[in-house]
Amino acid sequence: MGVTHPDGDTGGGIFVSTDAGLHWRATFDRAQHVYDVTGDPRTGTLYACGFDQGAWRSADRGEHWRRLGGFDFKWGHRVVPDPASPDRVYITTFGGSVWYGPAVSQTSAAEP
Repeated sequence: MGVTHPDGDTGGGIFVSTDAGLHWRATFDRAQHVYDVTGDPRTGTLYACGFDQGAWRSADRGEHWRRLGGFDFKWGHRVVPDPASPDRVYITTFGGSVWYGPAVSQTSAAEP
């Protein structure tokens, strides 16, 4: 989870290990306050959301992330893949809402 400083947030994002946790490297820093990373066991796709307005998807074990189109709410809580369709996800928010939409990406993490 990122740390808030007067000059910006730092230290958060998503980190990946390929050696059982001995070493970690950052693969996603666009959103510093990531609350949840969920995997879809059917496809191996990873989903992430948090407090920085947006939900993200990775099809390559967390190496690259793309933003999910349509989810523009702040305070994402949990991404839940739709058990009936790998093309859709549910995203719960800390405000008690549930968003249901496409599990496809619209933009890469490097894009706004």
